[in-house]
Amino acid sequence: TEIYTLSLHDALPIYNSAGGNVFVGDGGVLTAAYYHQTGGTTDIDYGGVMNVTNGAMTVTGGWFQMAADGNNPRAVLNGNLEIAGGTFYAWDGLVNGNLTFTPTGTFLRGQIGLVDMLAVAGDASLAGTLNLNFSPGSTQPGVYPIMTYAAETGEFGTVISGLPPWQTYSLDYGATALDVVVTGPAVQIGRA
Repeated sequence: TEIYTLSLHDALPIYNSAGGNVFVGDGGVLTAAYYHQTGGTTDIDYGGVMNVTNGAMTVTGGWFQMAADGNNPRAVLNGNLEIAGGTFYAWDGLVNGNLTFTPTGTFLRGQIGLVDMLAVAGDASLAGTLNLNFSPGSTQPGVYPIMTYAAETGEFGTVISGLPPWQTYSLDYGATALDVVVTGPAVQIGRA
């Protein structure tokens, strides 16, 4: 289902279950009291806005995506977000609220080095799995932003780096930002 603009009375929730697909595209707005995803796919694309007025967006299964390409307005979620299962895939986006990952949630940070990071206006509570997806091509050594936040507690329990074996990473959980630090040459030395 593609949504360009849909506003529901604050008393009505939205549920997205297995097989359901919700797409909030360029300039689209989706407003609901709360949003619970147990399966399927929800995609807030560049310029799209989702407003959660009386609770949180809760993902317990499926795929939730916030994407932009760096040249268009960010995808925006106005409200709190809890990832308690399933996968949250973010290229670039703004969560105007708090972000919570439980031990069963996964954060797939896409296109690292190509697009901006996820911005969280409130606090980030981190747990679960962090899957780092670097932009195509050789990854240069350096510091890559993952997300910004007002404050942070916790750490991801599992990290999947996606880096070649001759490179290593470390996570820098700063006071207002999470960065990944990549070390090692961009190409393997001594191989023809």
